[in-house]
Amino acid sequence: MSVSWTTRLNRLWPWTVNQLKPGVYCFNFHRIGDWRQTDFDPCVFSCSKTSLERYLRYFKQEFEVIDLVQLIAMADSHQPVDRPLAFVSFDDGYMDNYELAFPVLRELNIPATFFIATGLVDSDELAWWDEIAWMVRRFNDHKLMLPAWSEPVTLKGDCRQDIRAVLARIKSSPQSVSEQLQQLREATGLNIDAGSYASQFMNWSQLQEMVDGGMTIGAHSHTHRIFTELDEQQLSFELQHSKALLQQHLGIQVEALSYPVGGGRSFNQTMFSMIRSFGYRVAFSFNAGVNTQLDSQRFQLCRIPVDREFDHRAMQKRCRKLSSNC
Repeated sequence: MSVSWTTRLNRLWPWTVNQLKPGVYCFNFHRIGDWRQTDFDPCVFSCSKTSLERYLRYFKQEFEVIDLVQLIAMADSHQPVDRPLAFVSFDDGYMDNYELAFPVLRELNIPATFFIATGLVDSDELAWWDEIAWMVRRFNDHKLMLPAWSEPVTLKGDCRQDIRAVLARIKSSPQSVSEQLQQLREATGLNIDAGSYASQFMNWSQLQEMVDGGMTIGAHSHTHRIFTELDEQQLSFELQHSKALLQQHLGIQVEALSYPVGGGRSFNQTMFSMIRSFGYRVAFSFNAGVNTQLDSQRFQLCRIPVDREFDHRAMQKRCRKLSSNC
């Protein structure tokens, strides 16, 4: 009798996913494709299409994959998760999600939730992080200094590292991203004509096709501004307007939110009552972890960022480490 691939793998690595602690393992992607082919932020690429398919097959084989409706129902049940489950999501709404990810998801019959920054839908505008990356790529000095910073960022000539360093500095500054973006334009003397590039983001008809194809849509704000930089009125606009646009254009009920940027500094618990009042039932961070108590975590659900090409053993090890911290 032939021995299955999974059985052979389990003999080699006895600490397989099947031994993971119960919980919802939310895997999050951004862009799909070859980061070397972009003029913008290479660090927002999660993996190639080939690796995406491998990840999805891995999730399907090793977990029970659930959709957003099931996740919300589990949160509403007030019961602890009793087995390892996988949930798949994508942030921002890049065109490659439609062109590359959607066909693979449909072929493998895997549900996913796409969190959309509505201000970028059907738009030639660039995301602020992509404009920053575009300027850093073209800046010729070795040091970059903005009035918002206490010291310059040293640029070492490595595209990915330099962009990552500048974005990290901007996100950690107490000054708003929009203010620093204008300072960066002035410091570099660079201004991009976004219209000279093809649209980077999906349009409404593509989003509708994905909804019709079984995908779920959630809100990712309207302008992708960091929530902790906003006053109450601005935050209310981001939460309400993005939800309203998605519901109006797609004829759906939007019940899920993912926080722009999503790290610990980008949201706080004082926002949860407002988020709930606008009809959101769950909200996702970008903090790595496994969700074991969905009801108490419902507005700060953890997600595991996918940020490299598929490596089975590395993925197993990462899941095992997160599981051990449950």
